[in-house]
Amino acid sequence: MANARLEPGEVVLLYTDGIIERPGRDPAAARAELARTATDTLAERGIRGTGLSAVDRVCPLSLELLVRQSGHTDDITLLAAQRVAAPEPLHLRLASTSTRCRPRASRGPGGCASTARAGATSTPSRTPSANW
Repeated sequence: MANARLEPGEVVLLYTDGIIERPGRDPAAARAELARTATDTLAERGIRGTGLSAVDRVCPLSLELLVRQSGHTDDITLLAAQRVAAPEPLHLRLASTSTRCRPRASRGPGGCASTARAGATSTPSRTPSANW
């Protein structure tokens, strides 16, 4: 068993044996061909801009390039995952809105009154559910 850690931006490609065991291809040569094709696809070498992210283009384009000439006799699965950098912390400052509701029997149209106060905080009310 081995461990590896992807750095942000790096991609891992998982595959089933169907992509390696293609007609007329030696498995070792097919693995090297898969690595070369996936690397070129990720780097957009020989491919016009697709507008797709790396992981969205590596599977379908590599598959197309590899089986176009040789075909395939087994099912093929490719799965790509890319580690992305952690997002910057999100800091929000929002005005709060508090809502007061009357019990169901005494509600008029709309039933609730809302008030907004800049900088105020809102806490949920603990009205017994039997009143609703």
